Amino acid sequence: MKQKTSFYFVLYLVALVSLLDVISERDEAQREIAEILVRRISTAPDLQVPDTLIWFAKDSSRSLIRVRGLVSEAEKASILYELKSLNGGFPAGLSPMIIKDSDGNGIIMGTMPEKGTYTLQASAEVSRELPNDLPESVLDLIKRQIGNEIPLKSNPATFTLRVEPELAAPPKLTLTVEPPKDERWIVGSPYAKSIYVGGPDPRIVSFSVSDPRFTIVRDIGRIRLEWNNPIVTNSPINVTVSARANRGAAPDLENATTSFTLSVAPPRWDPEPPIEAYWEVPFTFASGVRGLDASKFTVEILANGTTPLRRISAIEFPVVFKPERTWTSLTFRVLSVVNTEMLRKEIPVKKPIPPQIKWVGSTWQGNEYVIKFSSIDVGNGDVVVDNCTVIQPEGIVSRLDSRRGKQFTLTVQNLQATRPSAIKLKVTVTGIGGSRTDQVTQAILY
Repeated sequence: MKQKTSFYFVLYLVALVSLLDVISERDEAQREIAEILVRRISTAPDLQVPDTLIWFAKDSSRSLIRVRGLVSEAEKASILYELKSLNGGFPAGLSPMIIKDSDGNGIIMGTMPEKGTYTLQASAEVSRELPNDLPESVLDLIKRQIGNEIPLKSNPATFTLRVEPELAAPPKLTLTVEPPKDERWIVGSPYAKSIYVGGPDPRIVSFSVSDPRFTIVRDIGRIRLEWNNPIVTNSPINVTVSARANRGAAPDLENATTSFTLSVAPPRWDPEPPIEAYWEVPFTFASGVRGLDASKFTVEILANGTTPLRRISAIEFPVVFKPERTWTSLTFRVLSVVNTEMLRKEIPVKKPIPPQIKWVGSTWQGNEYVIKFSSIDVGNGDVVVDNCTVIQPEGIVSRLDSRRGKQFTLTVQNLQATRPSAIKLKVTVTGIGGSRTDQVTQAILY
């Protein structure tokens, strides 16, 4: 089974859930789901650029074009950018080629020879392929509308590049932490935080982090702080990143710091799994991890501690299965996307306990005495009444309204002809897995 659930399948589930309450016909539901998915899958990426970028003449400069709406690693790698000048000729010193970082964001760069103001326009195009993990019937409906592959082009983003006169001093080094600045992290899943670098070329900048458990990974226009195996802490961790441009300029231009706060919490079941399971009784598993996104973990289910049964993602919950008679335990292991065990729970698997019989009440109805009782098996299912008779005094006729269910009515007939002071009943019920209960009770009549 794939360990990572696709963006499209998540969309499918969201669409399905939104329609469950209003649509009952299968074909109509599939058409509605396909239309919702077509609208969402056909949404082009969105480019975000400040209205005005300020560079300085004769300074090697770069600026970030953020992209939103890419849904796969393939799209991040294949997106194509185009940069146009709306002032006529392309400005000297500005590279017409937009390079990309690992998230598909665009980087414009260049060294402008002199002061000037330019109006530029950036756009991006990407080809989106349909996945194979949608239900075939829904996928066929989508293909009829938009085909197997969808070329998507962003709306053009227009902005101003203002080149100021050459600075006597180099541009100031700045660090910007990716929002939010206060985060909560569940132990076991990889953590990464982006720090964007402004001013000088990031390749000449050296970095340090106050917490040695973080690893610094360089990327285009930024660094990432990564941390895989943390220690649970009772108080938030304050993390400071320091940078130095190494150009020999004044300290306020050469140095920069930024910080963020991280709360690290242990994983917890949400909700707790059932405390036990029974042979042949349907068992429902639907426990996620509190505070953790469904795409960040999977659950491995083992029988008898070592026998793998299945590995499921959180969006596949609930999963229902019947424990076999050879099982003595079930183990549930929560695994992160890098297969770190985050949480474990083991429960016993037992022979089903016998169903319970509850006497609800009794009443006279003319010459008949009506007795009501209920019984359910351990799986909250129906029981079968194997026997329900008056055993004392002998010869009294009775009838049972049903042999299978949860609620039962026994009618004892023609009692006033013999007028016994009491009657004794025997009831035998069988639940799931063959578990049986015999119960004898007495009812005082007069």
